[in-house]
Amino acid sequence: MDFKIDLDQILELLPPSKVDGELNVPILKGIASLERAVPGDVSFLGNLKYKSLVSSTEASVVFLPLSYEGDPKDNQVYCRMEDPSHGLATICEFLEKKLYPRPDSYIHPSAWIDQSARLETGVSVGAFSFIEKMHILKKMFG
Repeated sequence: MDFKIDLDQILELLPPSKVDGELNVPILKGIASLERAVPGDVSFLGNLKYKSLVSSTEASVVFLPLSYEGDPKDNQVYCRMEDPSHGLATICEFLEKKLYPRPDSYIHPSAWIDQSARLETGVSVGAFSFIEKMHILKKMFG
């Protein structure tokens, strides 16, 4: 995944975290595993069985659990937080909205919608769509 975001933006989005280290890279541009990360990437330790990879990762920013002991390398930042997976999910959600914004809702002029139909907010109706009369079905007991 390629994107451009700066460290300050990331820190604003994250849940409360302890930040250690300094970053000379102004823009971060990728998310990668600890093993495959390169400078400019964000990575995380979500499973302690991969703890040994943290010290060798080239990621510029690493999300870690609060219990992780160790110091970042030069030009690297450690963000220690309660749940690094949640931190990464927060960043991914932000990036998804930025890279793939939801389209505006609309109703195409060629669509036909019965007056009794109720559409939720944010719904789009495409060309030549047909939304018929709302029916209430009742189960018959007898």
